[in-house]
Amino acid sequence: MTYDVLTQQNARKTLQRLTGIEWSTWQYLNRNYNKEQFLSDEDYVKRILDKEDCFLPAFRELEFTFGHITTSSTACESIRNGGLMKLACTNKVTELGLFLSNHDVDINIEQHTLKYNGRTYDISFGDCPPVHNREEYAAWRVGRKLYYDYCICGFLSYSKQPYGGYIHKRPEILKDMGELLNTDLAAEWVTTHTPYEIVVRVSADKIVYDGRNSDSEQEKVMNYLMKAYWCSFSDMENVILLKNDVEIQICDILNIRPFDMWR
Repeated sequence: MTYDVLTQQNARKTLQRLTGIEWSTWQYLNRNYNKEQFLSDEDYVKRILDKEDCFLPAFRELEFTFGHITTSSTACESIRNGGLMKLACTNKVTELGLFLSNHDVDINIEQHTLKYNGRTYDISFGDCPPVHNREEYAAWRVGRKLYYDYCICGFLSYSKQPYGGYIHKRPEILKDMGELLNTDLAAEWVTTHTPYEIVVRVSADKIVYDGRNSDSEQEKVMNYLMKAYWCSFSDMENVILLKNDVEIQICDILNIRPFDMWR
């Protein structure tokens, strides 16, 4: 079952799809929602589901649609040809990997090293060094992106405010590399690349569940049902993370299009 809250209209369709309750009914119920009578929005929605005798699907049946924001100077040619790869900066087939190679940045994942301009930097991800140790801290931040925070991620829904990492301007790791190598790689990227949205669909078993590990199947569905409910009435940011080893094949990409929401 498709779960898609990328837009307010899609969220309304998903809310209806998950519950079987028509959107016109949700509109009516929301207009007559007295928050003082309920502990929370979730308590209110559960009351509606009980009253309407709804049976939610199992979490494992959901297929999540999300937007992965990237930047490109080739209309995402490498993604169109090879999908979304983890650790894209280490693969010369990708636009980012080729960009770094052309600027003589050499990353060796196995040896935990980054070579540039005749120097070799240790980018192992261990204990965080003090911020005032500028070079060590910058190397640690690069290592964090490569050995810890490297999964493919995206947005189930968007806020009108840009994401804090400014991924619609340049890859976050370029900023970290710039601070380590004292270069303007990030600034160069910004002037030559424009933002794109890669619309992807993945099965529930490929995502990192946004909740407690102890949650039951129904509690998991309820968690995402509430996101659909809130997105149906307002703009809000919901981030989605894929499991570390998951990559996106071409067949799982629904659309690649320019992204101008945060300009």
